[in-house]
Amino acid sequence: MSIKKLYSNELLASFEYSNIDKDYDFYYVTTSDKYIKVGATFLDIDDIKISALQFESGKSFWAMLPKNAISRAEFVRLLNAKEDGDSLSIKSMTSSSIPEYLLTQLFLNALTSPVDEMISFNNLSGKLLCF
Repeated sequence: MSIKKLYSNELLASFEYSNIDKDYDFYYVTTSDKYIKVGATFLDIDDIKISALQFESGKSFWAMLPKNAISRAEFVRLLNAKEDGDSLSIKSMTSSSIPEYLLTQLFLNALTSPVDEMISFNNLSGKLLCF
């Protein structure tokens, strides 16, 4: 049995962090539970306009929102009101504090968010392979 070659492209991303931070707010959300039970669907809240979401594991994810679309306090309040919201830890982040591969994935995910009323967020692009 022969092994087939894997061909891929390399994505070279460069960021103007100050410009990104003018346009977007970022949050890192973790849970003290084994995993976030309902996944991304608990972010389908009318009061929150999520531009992109990237799960790092079943226990944590990064969220990207339009700048000042919602205050941090309101974001925390809305998430805590959801099922198991009291187990969540929510940190405001700057774009430069996010690993580049995750920031790139967030921007790719923002391109694929559907406009369907039933599902207001879906990560269609999957995971970015990093070496």
